[in-house]
Amino acid sequence: MSEQYNAKCDICGKSYKVCKACQGTYLYQPWRTVVDTRSHYAIYLALTEYSNTKNKTIAREELSKCDLSERDTFNENIKIVLDEIFNDEKKADIEPKTLSKKSSTTSTKIKQDKNKNIE
Repeated sequence: MSEQYNAKCDICGKSYKVCKACQGTYLYQPWRTVVDTRSHYAIYLALTEYSNTKNKTIAREELSKCDLSERDTFNENIKIVLDEIFNDEKKADIEPKTLSKKSSTTSTKIKQDKNKNIE
């Protein structure tokens, strides 16, 4: 009996078979109609939440619980979003001193401006 692939994973693009019961469910969306594995579903949920909230901190936290070892096989759009989420983390690690200087300079300038207005 030949397997008939009738779905494509939203994370990696791999074709897989979804049973008719899952396809016919309209009350909720079974994970098998979206992705091919449970680990990809965890990634899908984290990315869906991120696309709704744009909260990179929560997305990083959720994705840290996921298996991203096959990242190079993921769809390009998924890779782009993962890079968007994780690249900010790298920038934050590199730039804190610069940000501190700027914010302290800004704070000083604001205080000076307030003092001018008081006089």
